[in-house]
Amino acid sequence: MCDFVDHYRVLGLPRYGEYCDGVKIGKEQIRKAYLCKALKLHPDKNSDDPNNAHEEFRKLKNSYDILIDPKSKELFDNLLRAKFERQKHKTQSREDEEFWNNIPEEKEKEQQPKRRTQGDPEF
Repeated sequence: MCDFVDHYRVLGLPRYGEYCDGVKIGKEQIRKAYLCKALKLHPDKNSDDPNNAHEEFRKLKNSYDILIDPKSKELFDNLLRAKFERQKHKTQSREDEEFWNNIPEEKEKEQQPKRRTQGDPEF
């Protein structure tokens, strides 16, 4: 199975494709981010490590292609949203489990004498 790649992070954009005020990132911001990163990661600029530079640039180009196409961007956003919800649910479940595990159990009342009832043979 492939590792999950957050294409927004590859381009240096905010996570989940939104700014902090909820404004979605558009094509122009994606294009600017790509051009800025491409200048830094281009294999010609990083000749000291050509294999790694080529792989990083390929990953950048792939992320750009996915985010610039409206259909693939929508699919990726849905995948990212589902992953976020699943992670949020896991965190909530873990917090609930910790809460219930940390509740002190009622100590058995060994100090109080046992009450006799009419069904007891000693009554």
